[in-house]
Amino acid sequence: QEARLLHMIQHIERSPHGFSGLTAHFGYLYDCYDKAEIIQESSSAMMKILQIKEHLDEKCDQPLALAIGDTPSLLAMAYFEHVSEIRSGNFLFNDLTIQSKGLCQFEDIATVLEGVVISKTESDCRFVLHCGSVHLSKERHGDSHIQYGCIAKRDGHWIGSPLGETHVVGLYQEHAVVVGPTDVVKQIQIGDELCVIPVHSCLAMDAMYHKNKVQYISS
Repeated sequence: QEARLLHMIQHIERSPHGFSGLTAHFGYLYDCYDKAEIIQESSSAMMKILQIKEHLDEKCDQPLALAIGDTPSLLAMAYFEHVSEIRSGNFLFNDLTIQSKGLCQFEDIATVLEGVVISKTESDCRFVLHCGSVHLSKERHGDSHIQYGCIAKRDGHWIGSPLGETHVVGLYQEHAVVVGPTDVVKQIQIGDELCVIPVHSCLAMDAMYHKNKVQYISS
């Protein structure tokens, strides 16, 4: 593997382009169960990439830059020696996946998607929001009760606690089907604006950014 990397670097250097360094994104860490497992897996991965960097540094004209880019390792690890750049996506915002793995508290989640209630049926305790998979993606939470996101109301400039066991259970292109307790659904009215706390904030932010719908709220 190192021989292949060195050959690729040499090939790049002989071309009109230049080689500046290595980058690693440990995306599989999202499959880890908790913070302890993330630390174990990311430490093993970092040891491998640093070993590769050390060996390549000996054969290159100057030390190679190293960029790492995944949110779980950034939030779990404390060792970043020899790392030149951090470029992880959602560590500023967090989400329900990051929270469920013990990497942040619920109050640390800093992004939500607002949707308008366009329909409700009290008989089966559900309502529909005007937002869907094009806004939230179809990434499902590891907790089957949460599924595609939790629901909360605005509380001043930000959001209050989630509305009981009120979750997005179905996603279509522009619509989100939400199920909740009877007492919660009775209080919801058509036209209400509710907040969906996303399972994965990277995907929600990317979708809304390209629609020019991102709003920033500062305290």
